Amino acid sequence: EIKATILGMGGSGKSHISQYLAPTDDEEGKPPKELYEPDRQPTHDYELRVIEQLKVEFLGETHDVRCRLFDFGGQPEMHAAHRFFLADKRNVFMIVLSARHTREQNRLDYWLAMARLLGGDAPIVLVVTHCDDQPGTKRAEALGGTRKRRLEPLDADQLRDEAGEFENPIFVIDNYSNAVNQPRIDKIRDALSQAASKLHAVFTVAFPEEMRLVKQWAEGPNLDAVPRQARKHPVHNKMHFPASSFRSICEVFGITHPDRQNLWLEILRDLGSFHWVGDWPGVRENARHNLKNVIFNPDRVKRPLYAVVGFQDREANGLMTGPEIRRVLKGNGVGDS
Repeated sequence: EIKATILGMGGSGKSHISQYLAPTDDEEGKPPKELYEPDRQPTHDYELRVIEQLKVEFLGETHDVRCRLFDFGGQPEMHAAHRFFLADKRNVFMIVLSARHTREQNRLDYWLAMARLLGGDAPIVLVVTHCDDQPGTKRAEALGGTRKRRLEPLDADQLRDEAGEFENPIFVIDNYSNAVNQPRIDKIRDALSQAASKLHAVFTVAFPEEMRLVKQWAEGPNLDAVPRQARKHPVHNKMHFPASSFRSICEVFGITHPDRQNLWLEILRDLGSFHWVGDWPGVRENARHNLKNVIFNPDRVKRPLYAVVGFQDREANGLMTGPEIRRVLKGNGVGDS
């Protein structure tokens, strides 16, 4: 299982690409034209979709990889909160760029820096959208030929050379258009598969059955397969829970060594099952730091977190009072406690 993080500016087409790659049961089988929503509302935090079986070639064998797509909102005021949900292992970054805008307007270097800073050497897939607005195409003619491509041609080797000390594998998918069809979607899927093949730990570190059960206990809501003792203590519907609960459940499943518990806690965090910062610098070194022993449910935390980060009061110049924070949190799923 891997995580794919989709980044880019608002209006670049991230949500549509995520939808085409991982349609829901209601969307399955419909042609991309029927799924396209020209007036789609922007994503204000992130949306999660899942590709259940992404075919990935590794060392001559084909693997079925479960890929969790995290489509992050592109509005500038949201960017500061994204880092809480990014990961550096078992993760592929997809950066979506619009051919209608320049490299600077797409903030390509900003997104690449974010991916490299928070993702280390994680593979990166660049997708250039709106390519059929260029002069000479049918869509450009329909638009009166007024839109020209403003984004420079992107070369993967050159982008790698610009990276300096980082060695991220980079894949570029250009010529993607609004006239979406299956071959174009398949090109993106193939690039995602190639990028995933660079995540060697996914294929070389075994994911034991007991860890799958711990993951199922954490994510819920179907707990039928987990032992009765674990079913008594569900956490998927909680905003946060103590790390000691995770360790107790690990012991129920026979994962008793603290180092192994920490390893799987990090892996589940990287996959987006948990949000945990116990190994972050500044938290890890402080034995008494409260956050070291708290695990958050990312799906429950994202709404209040992004609501606070996106709070706008022009007269406040970015400052929030205690009562304002409590009011915003309470209006976004956080109780009085």
